[in-house]
Amino acid sequence: MINSFIRKEDLDSEMTVVRNELENGENSPVRVLISRMLAANYDWHNYGKSTIGAISDLENVKIENPQSVLQEILPTR
Repeated sequence: MINSFIRKEDLDSEMTVVRNELENGENSPVRVLISRMLAANYDWHNYGKSTIGAISDLENVKIENPQSVLQEILPTR
């Protein structure tokens, strides 16, 4: 996984899917209610935070970021 190659085209197509999922959640009154309830009830825990992140974070992902994250989280062997 650490030596995998991620093409920019692949990242761009996946980011479109992720953006659509985020927008679907923002356009659903039930999902908005649940996310706000979780944020209010679990302000001390990650249960109150979105797993998909913010739109500003998604729009600023560069091709180097996923590869560098893998190098940080995988143990060296």
